[in-house]
Parts: sequence; C-alpha cells; structure tokens
Amino acid sequence: MVFGMSKQTVINDNDEKGQAALLRMTFVEFLEFIGRLAVVKFLETEMEDLPLSQKIAYILDDLLAVIGA
Repeated sequence: MVFGMSKQTVINDNDEKGQAALLRMTFVEFLEFIGRLAVVKFLETEMEDLPLSQKIAYILDDLLAVIGA
C-alpha cells in the first residue's frame, strides 16, 4: 500500500515507458515512501505520537544498518 501511495501518476501506463515507470521509483517517490512507511510502521504503538522526523530517523537507522552505513 505504501509503495502504491508513494508513486506519482503515469500518463500512459499501457506502453513500455509507462510500464517501466510504474515499476521504478524516482528519488522523490522514494523519499515519499520513507515518510509514509514511518507513519504506518508506528501506527497503534507507543511511538505513534512521536514527530514525523523522529519516526523517519528510526526508519533510516533500520535501512542504513542493512547496507552497513
């Protein structure tokens, strides 16, 4: 759900370029994805009332740990 909500609309999703655009994320869409993921991940938890910036920091800690950064 978060992936789909983060995607921008595609003008012609029936041709090859449109299909490729539906499967890839631009950088801006990726940033939107991280923000939406942070909101959804902490729903109905004790951390739900944290500011969005702190939720994003937790998400980035998890993501960057995977790549060793």
